[in-house]
Amino acid sequence: MRDAARHAQRPTTQGFTIVELMISIAIISVLIGVLLPALGGAKSRAHMIKLLANQRESMRILLSYTMDHKNVFPTFGVPETQIAPMQWQGVELDFGWWDQSSYWGLFLQSKGYEGWVSLGLDASPKVYDDFDCVGCGHAFSRHLLTATAFADASLFKDGAADEKKTHHPQLVDAAVYPSNKIGLTFFSTPARKTIVHFLDGSGAQVALSSISPGADMSTIAMIPLPGMRTRDGLHGRDR
Repeated sequence: MRDAARHAQRPTTQGFTIVELMISIAIISVLIGVLLPALGGAKSRAHMIKLLANQRESMRILLSYTMDHKNVFPTFGVPETQIAPMQWQGVELDFGWWDQSSYWGLFLQSKGYEGWVSLGLDASPKVYDDFDCVGCGHAFSRHLLTATAFADASLFKDGAADEKKTHHPQLVDAAVYPSNKIGLTFFSTPARKTIVHFLDGSGAQVALSSISPGADMSTIAMIPLPGMRTRDGLHGRDR
């Protein structure tokens, strides 16, 4: 009797049934499905914030250079030519005039303006230390300086030819619409999105389709990117 009473008092253990297990798995799957997009969105926003911060730093150093050089955009090209030679660590680099939109950062670094972001999120400020020839490695900047900083406004009208006589560095003050005129553009985000930073200091992520293509520049030796070839140059609008 005593053993029977002791046995009756023992707690009974019962495992999950198959139905309960399936319900638990379904609930966990639903929770994961709800949480993952939120986590992905947070990661994407954090990535975007860092890109904008890098773009802002690039713009800060760009404008620091212009203030030190009579408000002129950085240029290493020879005016009224197609060439842009530059010295880098004792090596003569021969660029074309429109390469300045991509290699402006290399020029700034050669002049002692350190700290700018060359390739975006994970770039090292010393990315050019091993650069010894045009096109080697990752020497160009994915933060593109507007091409309208390197030619007179007359070049950026519809039907204009690539007149070398228009090739001159431009004044920052020539930008009539600083809140709409792109200073730096970063083309590396998904879904045709791009990071832009304007001359008034504001930055944003925008769709490429929202930026006006400007004048037809397909006949000249430069990449016809939106926001890089605004009609009327720095006097026009990018969007």
